[in-house]
Amino acid sequence: MRWLLFMNRIALICNICFASMFAIKDIKNLSDNSIVKTVLVLAVCAFVFNFITLLASSIAYLFGKRKSLSIPLFVINIAFFLVEYYYYFIMK
Repeated sequence: MRWLLFMNRIALICNICFASMFAIKDIKNLSDNSIVKTVLVLAVCAFVFNFITLLASSIAYLFGKRKSLSIPLFVINIAFFLVEYYYYFIMK
């Protein structure tokens, strides 16, 4: 179940890109940089990947695979998921 921990870490990286997306949007000179474009793509994909990761983690948790999960990482991803849900569906 190490793949589940890996997915949670990748989801956290995508969530950090989502959080940095707001700072990048306000800076005008950075829009031509390829690294910035990569961060923006990861930020957009964060919601879907976070949903899949949280679903797989929840199923593993319910079936007793608690040792393969990092609970603080799981909680942080849930918090980011709620913020992303609010941003994509309620705020717009």
